[in-house]
Amino acid sequence: MKAFVVAIRILESILLALISAFIIHAILVCRDQPTLIHYLKLTTVGILWIFPISLPLAACIVTSLIKSIPPKTIYKKTILGFHLFNFCAIPLVLIFLPNHKEPTAQMMANNLITHYKAIARVVDSIDDLTVSTRGFDYVNINGEISRLNIKIGNEWLNKNEIETLWAKGDTVSSISPQELYKINKYMQQANIQGIDINDEEDVCTLLFRRWGRIDFEYKFYKSKEAARKDYDSFGQSKQFIMYNDTIAFTCTGIYPGGGSFVDYERFYDFRRRSWLRKPFPSWQYKKTKGRPKSPKD
Repeated sequence: MKAFVVAIRILESILLALISAFIIHAILVCRDQPTLIHYLKLTTVGILWIFPISLPLAACIVTSLIKSIPPKTIYKKTILGFHLFNFCAIPLVLIFLPNHKEPTAQMMANNLITHYKAIARVVDSIDDLTVSTRGFDYVNINGEISRLNIKIGNEWLNKNEIETLWAKGDTVSSISPQELYKINKYMQQANIQGIDINDEEDVCTLLFRRWGRIDFEYKFYKSKEAARKDYDSFGQSKQFIMYNDTIAFTCTGIYPGGGSFVDYERFYDFRRRSWLRKPFPSWQYKKTKGRPKSPKD
């Protein structure tokens, strides 16, 4: 009987320690409130999918908490300490983490109009790179590169492989550290955080903001047909706004349905009323018909 009690206590301690380790990991990898909240939501969804296991574990945790009160022994004090940490750590951390405002379609539209020339320069410079580089996927948020992939032939090189080649003095396709520095300057001037272009697709995607685990992006299509195809694939989803016939705004999370524009209806209503006054010009790549002027020009 004593051996059974000892085994139960060991399993209880391991379970609570694993939960504490998960919470510490979540706190370390999440640098703002939206990211931490979305991380916890995603974890909760995963736990609910394995409810035949998660429900008994939840019952064990509640029972463990009840039995640790009052904490008369060192073992009970330790267990209660685990519970207090697991319940209080995340709410306390959320108080001190920065809380960024959720991006909206109107914010994206304002940025597009204000930084139109700088955005055009980003798209054109990346479009030029695809002459020798078949794909470029890059995200730089507040000076931290979270994603860097370059496509050569039919293969993608990741960040570690690219940096290894750069350290040897090699240029990866037409992209060097100096070229990347120039791209970063263009991105700062355009007030965007990422670029994604692939020669197999008729669209250039620019990351406006990453809010938690949700990406708010511009899509610049090379043809009206490609734009219409994406529009049809999204249907009536609040994740996709067709700004005009070649520019779209998207809001996508890392899991299906994980994002939507909070001002979707209000923005579309505003667009309908303002379109008759001054429509925003369609996007045209410089290699075809030339750049349309911004409404502010």
